[in-house]
Parts: sequence; structure tokens; C-alpha cells
Amino acid sequence: MTKTRTFVAIALLTVCLSPAEGSSTNRVPSLPTWGEAVGRAELDAWIAAAMVAAPSLDAAERAVRVEAAGGRAARSGRWPDLTLEGDLRAGRRNTAMTGGETLDVESVAARASAAWDLDVFGRVRAEVGAARFAELAADHRRRDRRIAFAADMAEAYVLGRLWNDRLRIRDEAVAAHDALVRYADGRMKVGLALPAERDRLEAERQAARQQRVHAQEEISDLDARWRYLVPEYEAPDLHSLGGLSSAEPVSAPPETAIHAYAVNRPDVLAAHALWQAAGEGARGAARNRLPTVSAIVTAEGEGPSPVDEPEAWTAWAGVRLSLPVLAPGRSAQVNIRREEAHIQEALFEETVALAIRDIRQAYARRLHAEQAWRAAQVSADRLRESFESFKRQFEQGRVPVPTVERAKLDWLASEEAMRVRYAEVLLRQVDLVRACGGPTDTALHSGN
Repeated sequence: MTKTRTFVAIALLTVCLSPAEGSSTNRVPSLPTWGEAVGRAELDAWIAAAMVAAPSLDAAERAVRVEAAGGRAARSGRWPDLTLEGDLRAGRRNTAMTGGETLDVESVAARASAAWDLDVFGRVRAEVGAARFAELAADHRRRDRRIAFAADMAEAYVLGRLWNDRLRIRDEAVAAHDALVRYADGRMKVGLALPAERDRLEAERQAARQQRVHAQEEISDLDARWRYLVPEYEAPDLHSLGGLSSAEPVSAPPETAIHAYAVNRPDVLAAHALWQAAGEGARGAARNRLPTVSAIVTAEGEGPSPVDEPEAWTAWAGVRLSLPVLAPGRSAQVNIRREEAHIQEALFEETVALAIRDIRQAYARRLHAEQAWRAAQVSADRLRESFESFKRQFEQGRVPVPTVERAKLDWLASEEAMRVRYAEVLLRQVDLVRACGGPTDTALHSGN
């Protein structure tokens, strides 16, 4: 793709973000915050506090400072250079009158010069532009890292609450298995059950206990991950957060607008800034082969001051023109910088294509996860009603204990599956927000 086609591609994406005058249907919907995406408003405050103390974000912050210093260094080329030199001369000489040597300290010799690159052909301006775009790219990379950090926290939060739910459900399942084993023990005492049946129920109970232990281990691992991300004094531990709520998840944006979010992704913005920086660098290198025009001012002399001894001082001003006649090194540098610009252009095109693909994939996974959750919710509701029906029949003496407990185990298994599907919806919502470039509220990832 040529550079013109690349500009057309990014222009089309930009138009998608710009609503037509007087029309609200073309407006891109706002993306929810991380707390809204998972149904917990406090999460946004926890993420903001964790970002302040996160050591993993220090490198991105320092990279921005380095590029900012490079920008200041490039802008310094717009100002003149002033050089001051001093020369104190001391020595011995023979004296004819006294026939000996004397120490002679002469007056200070001084020189001051100033040179100002007039930047007639824009070499300094190109270097400043390259540094400015490099700083912008570093800022977008910092934003990308902050979005990834926030998404990791949201994911750990959802998984932690999911496993709290699963631990509660597995505790109830163990209690149901205990009831079945007790029922089998009672039947064995009166000769109505065989030991093999009791052994089978005991094996099922031990398997349920192992599943409960596995849930406890998962919660401990997630809590360690949570504590790595957020300081202990800023947020409660995962154990105290409880299970997932049954609130309706945030709706996904319309499919017709999702590709427009690509221009909000920090990796796309960073790739575009790097491409522009490489282009400015190539233009600056090309202008190094052009003449350099500088204004020169120089003053030098000996003596206490030019006022007391003006004949000992010399001053002049003029314009210096430098023309590189044979500079193969500069020509090679120009070719290198141009090729680098072509590479960055190709990387930008690839970044845009990957961004659109990621958004589409995240959107499709979000919709499929919601469909699976709603189907699991219907199944769990049906089995819960069946369990409640058997429980009422048991209270009336119409069904035995195993029928009730088996119905309860079936319902608990479907309830756990439904909770897993619901957590999958929240996780896919977090992935979609991340793929679209983070929440519309940029306060959580702007770094300001």
C-alpha cells in the first residue's frame, strides 16, 4: 500500500469517529469504565490507586521523560551557541638592567563567539518534529501499558469473585454428599443397602471435597495476584469481595460502529506517531546535504577591557555558508532514514489491520459469551425449580432423601456452570473495552 492509500485508510477511520452535523445516529457510543464493565464502581478507584504505586508502570513513565528530554535537546538547536574562552599567560624573562629573571604575568586574553544556525532549509524544524512525534509515541505506549494494567486488575477481580461463588457452591455440594453418605449408612445398619453402594457415595464425596480444595487454592493464587497489582491498604482482599452479582451486564456497542474504535487504540496512535517521527527524521537527514547558513559574532583581545584598551581588541560579525561538496556518509544516512520511514509505514498499516481484527474478535466473543450465559441461566433456573419441587415433595413424605440431594447436586452443577458463563461475559466485556482502546473516560489511563 502506498503512502497515499495509507492516509486514505486512516482518514476513513477518523471520519467514523466524527459525527455528521445534526445527526446522532453516526455518533460512536461511549465505552464503559472498568468498574461499569464488571458491575463494581469501586474498581475504578482501586485501579487509579494501584497505578500510582505500580512498579511495572515506572519504565513507561521514564520512557516518556527520556523522549521529552530529547525534544528539549532538539528545540535547543533553534537558539544560538555562545562560547567564552579565557587565557591567563605567565612566564619568566631576562631583565637587562638587573641581570636576572623576573616573573611576568600578562593581562588576560579573552575570546567570545556566538553562532546561530538560521535554519533556512528547515533541518532543525525537521529534527524538532521528529522528537515531538517520538515523545507522542512514548506517551501512547505509556497509555497502552496503563490500559493493560487496568484490564489485568479487572480480570483478577472477576476471577476472584467467580471462585468465591464456586467455593460456596462446592461447599453446598459437599454438604449434599454428606447427606447421601449418612442416608446410605442408615440403610446399611438395617440391611437395606450394600457396602458397594456406600463406597461409591463415599468416593463421590471425596471427589467433591477435592474440588472444594481446588477452589480454595485458586482463590489463594488469585488473591496473591490481586495483592501484587493493588496495594493492601487501597482495596479489600478477594475473600471479602464475595461472589458475582446477578445484574444484567453492560450492553455491547452496535456492530456497525466497532471498527471506528480502532483510532482510539494507543498502539495505533503510537505506530502512527513513530511513522511520522521516522518521516521527519528522513527529511532532516536529507536537509543535512543542503547548505548551512549561520550568523557569526566574535570578539577577542588582550587587556583589562575593550573600553580601557580598545586597540587590543578585535570584533567582527558575518554570515557563514557551509556547503557539503562530497559527503557520502550523509547520503548513506539519508537512505537509511528513508528506509526506516518505509518500515514504520508498513508497521502502521499492519497495526491498523490487527487493531480492527482484535476489535471484531473481541466483539464476537462478547456476543457468544452472552448467548451461552443466557442458555446456562435457563438451564439453571429449570433445575432449581425441579430441586425446589422435590424438596416440597420430601417435606410431604412423597420422595426419599437421595432424590432431593441428587436434584440439589444437579442444580448446583448447573448453577456453577451458569456462574462461569456469567464471568465469561464480564471478562469478554473487559477484553472488548481493552481492544477498543480503553474506557471513554480517559482519566483512568491518560497518566495525568
